[in-house]
Amino acid sequence: MIEKIVTTENAKIIKDSYISLLKSNILDISFKKKSTGEPRVLVGTLISSYLPPLVKDENKKPKKSNDFIVNCWDVEKGAWRSFDILSEDLVITNHK
Repeated sequence: MIEKIVTTENAKIIKDSYISLLKSNILDISFKKKSTGEPRVLVGTLISSYLPPLVKDENKKPKKSNDFIVNCWDVEKGAWRSFDILSEDLVITNHK
């Protein structure tokens, strides 16, 4: 588990650390959904062999980057998911 204290000053470093972990691990990520307060759990990774093929859509506008949001592939749902590194109840552990 990662002990975290996220501020606007260190958010990029923390986000990059999570991305680095996701690139080499499958992680259990639990948090409360911001809009509903509902507990969520995802089994996320950025290991290339788990990711779907990249499909480029010329008509789609690129999304703005957010220093506090991490996107990852949920291997159980088979879909892209995201989590906010500012979530007070965010817990990230190695997948069992």
